[in-house]
Amino acid sequence: MPRHVQIPLFQPHPPATAAGEPRYLFFAVRPDAEAEQRIRDLAIRLSDAYGLEGKITDAEQLHMTLCFLGSVSKLPPDAVSAADAAARTLQAEPFPLTFDRVKSFPGSNAFVLCREDDCLPLVQLRNRLLLALARSGRFRPERREFRAHVTLMHDPKLVGLHEVEPVGWTVRELLLLRSHHGLSPYQVLGRYPLERK
Repeated sequence: MPRHVQIPLFQPHPPATAAGEPRYLFFAVRPDAEAEQRIRDLAIRLSDAYGLEGKITDAEQLHMTLCFLGSVSKLPPDAVSAADAAARTLQAEPFPLTFDRVKSFPGSNAFVLCREDDCLPLVQLRNRLLLALARSGRFRPERREFRAHVTLMHDPKLVGLHEVEPVGWTVRELLLLRSHHGLSPYQVLGRYPLERK
């Protein structure tokens, strides 16, 4: 990944827009425009089929979290620059990413698009990123089990694992994002293209 797109870095601790709206910092990959539309169409069909009433995730919010860094208020002041520097060291090629299952996550009520097995290039990219972040000494290791998924909506009605028509895209870049709970879109702090050698 020799080249990267530098996006002006914002202060990591901006004033809160409202009490109780924490911000999170994380790395993610996003579907392309065609996959976005297919995922949205699938979510609408499944919402009707399963009687779900949750708000379907907006197209610009669709993403797959690769590494969650934490709440901005609990991260060191230089967290954004440290994460950016770690991502710049990565080298990886574009790869296909496909999802062919849906299910609910108990506890969070997230209804998600997922896959049965691991995507090796995705796992390798994540492992390289975790290693680069660990070397920075600025982040605690993520302890949650990694389950590749795209959240379609949140709904208290739980749906078991079902197969769906495969939907996917070619992952061509890694994104450093900051979320604002209840607000959209995500703030893009960095883009890191995946390039063939």
